[in-house]
Amino acid sequence: MTPSRSKPGVAFWATVVVVVLVAYPLSFGPACWLAPHSETVHRCIHVLHYPILWMTLKTHREIAPGVFEEGWLDPCVQWYATCGRNDDRFPALGQEGEPIWWGN
Repeated sequence: MTPSRSKPGVAFWATVVVVVLVAYPLSFGPACWLAPHSETVHRCIHVLHYPILWMTLKTHREIAPGVFEEGWLDPCVQWYATCGRNDDRFPALGQEGEPIWWGN
């Protein structure tokens, strides 16, 4: 006989929630800090951390046709992405969703 598999328990789902809500957002900063040292990391940030960048873009407010104001999430993302870098560059999404890097 093969042992029966039970459904995932509370501990499993608690671990999933912790990883998704805590570890994933915390990985954004170190990924940005490693980007100047690894071309692979530099290219992958926009893919792996797209949800964070998308949320930042969605907090922008259009103040005139085609003119957008930074949202409340922008300073947080900028600070966390650049506090481990010496060139003040950080990943972002353009208004059309295209990947860009801002800063010096």
